[in-house]
Amino acid sequence: MIDNNLAKIGEKKQSVTSSILWLAIAEIFFNFSGYIIHAFLGRMLGPADYGRYGLVVTLTTMIIMLIGNGIPTAMSKYISGFFENQPGLVLSVKKKAALLQFVLIGIITINPLFCVIQLSLRFFAFLL
Repeated sequence: MIDNNLAKIGEKKQSVTSSILWLAIAEIFFNFSGYIIHAFLGRMLGPADYGRYGLVVTLTTMIIMLIGNGIPTAMSKYISGFFENQPGLVLSVKKKAALLQFVLIGIITINPLFCVIQLSLRFFAFLL
C-alpha cells in the first residue's frame, strides 16, 4: 500500500517537472520570437508606423492580461467556495467563465473595427 502511494507521488513529481520544463521552453521561444519580430519590424516600418504597431501591441496586451488573468482568478475564487459542498457546479462555472471570456474578447476585438469603419466613412465623406 505504501509502495503504491510512493509510486503515485513519484509519477506526479515527474509530471510536474515535465510540465515546468515545457512551460519554460515555451516562454523562451515566445520571448525570443517577439524579439525577432520587433527587430525586423523596426527595420521595415518607419518611426510612425512602428509607433502605431507598438501602441496596438501594448493595448492588446493590456486587454489580454485583464481578461486572461482576471476572469480565471475570479472563477477559481468562486469555485473554491463550493468545491467540496457542490462539486457539480464546477463544470457549470467553468463553462460560464469561458463564455464570458469569449464574449468580452469578441466585443473588445470587434468594437475598434466598427469605430475605424465609422471614422473612415466620415473622413472620406468629408473629402468628397
